[in-house]
Amino acid sequence: MPDFSIPLSGLMASQTALSAISNNLANMNTTGYKDGTVSFQDLFYQNIGSAGSGDPEQLGAGVAVSSISTNFTGGDVQTTGVDTDVAISNNGFFVLQGPDGQDFYTRDGQFTVNSAGYLVSQDGYLVLGYPATNGLVNTSQSPGPLQVGAGQINPPQATGAIQLQTNLDAGSAVGDSYSSSIDVYDSLGDSHVVTVDFTKSAANTWNYAMTVPGADVGLHPSTWNSDAAFATGDTVTANGYLYKCTTAGTSGTTTPAFPTASGGTVTDGTAVWTEVEAYPPVISSGTLSFNSSGALTSWADAKNNTNSASTNVTGITISGLTDGAGALTFNWDLSNNGSPLLTQMASANGTSSTTQNGCSSGTLTDFSINSDGTIAGSFTNGTQILGQVALAGFSNDQGLARQGSDNFASTLASGPASIGTPGTSGLGTLTGGSLESSNVDISTEFSNLIIAQREFEANAKSVTTFDEVMQDTINLKR
Repeated sequence: MPDFSIPLSGLMASQTALSAISNNLANMNTTGYKDGTVSFQDLFYQNIGSAGSGDPEQLGAGVAVSSISTNFTGGDVQTTGVDTDVAISNNGFFVLQGPDGQDFYTRDGQFTVNSAGYLVSQDGYLVLGYPATNGLVNTSQSPGPLQVGAGQINPPQATGAIQLQTNLDAGSAVGDSYSSSIDVYDSLGDSHVVTVDFTKSAANTWNYAMTVPGADVGLHPSTWNSDAAFATGDTVTANGYLYKCTTAGTSGTTTPAFPTASGGTVTDGTAVWTEVEAYPPVISSGTLSFNSSGALTSWADAKNNTNSASTNVTGITISGLTDGAGALTFNWDLSNNGSPLLTQMASANGTSSTTQNGCSSGTLTDFSINSDGTIAGSFTNGTQILGQVALAGFSNDQGLARQGSDNFASTLASGPASIGTPGTSGLGTLTGGSLESSNVDISTEFSNLIIAQREFEANAKSVTTFDEVMQDTINLKR
């Protein structure tokens, strides 16, 4: 009697193949999708006898699906220009964390940023990696969510060094002066104007005095007003010095004769004034010496300690900042990589450029993902690393279980995930602003579709043939 189970098993297997092929074609434009291939195996065999030679005579029981394997070959990488998009080249999976804390793995790098500023998948699953602290990534820590949302703050950087590309006119007369200014930043990110006054004191010799606004360090002198009454502690500036009223009283009818040099006490009417310090406050001063070719040869500090031109002016300090920042200490670099920054040539005084290495605090405006997974944030005050995307590898990719939404879950067959950084331990590299296309090949799938269709038709024909044979058998008794 014909066995309907054999062609029926073929119909079921063919139907599974058709479903798998249809699923591949349906996902031919799904980002990061990996196509599946159905494989068959024959079923058990029944021994029905043996040949004269002793060879066994066996009748098969049909066919069954042995596996539905996943083709993890990489798809084409397409540029999108979207910062949150990222594609994997070669091996590896992005690591996602679901709302219940379960880890999932995907090749779909079509990410976005949620309301909390974290990098997430289209399903809202957190993308895991190694968050940075002050721009430094520690890959020995456990992977965690990556915060890349706008509004993050990059802390300020206090100025540590300044440079002025300045020429002092060799034709200047003794007593002529020139000033140049540069902004510096304190530990809170506030800026302060530092002014360098150059005064020619002799041939090939210039004095310099570096000052800051008095208000920045709590000095607020009043304007002199004759016939006014002054209280102890009142201040006034005259001839470049700050005087404090040490004895209250009323001034005379004319401005007192304040000294033109440091030091001294002045009595005007009944008010007594004592010189406190230079004003604006001088934070560094000294002498610059040039040779006949206009090159800086040496400099001396306020204590006449002579230094070579290759030695920078160090330890310049602004103390008592009114904004509450700590004392700001920085250097004045007189050369850059061996090239002198100060010259004395027969051309107009001028500063062609100024440079300093401090900055105020900044907010995140943009970011990009590099090939090694590092996320470089662009802030209004510079760039800073925000973190590094992690990838997972498995000893047996075929053991991964599909979860939908282009996600996979690990199983006993796949083994546990081995998590690392892109480009290490056999893991692939990343391409930011790009996505990996589906690896479904339409011509291959159409060919497989025809084969599966013919297989289904052949098994269906076997069923109809068995039906006709059975009908003929039933009709034998008529």
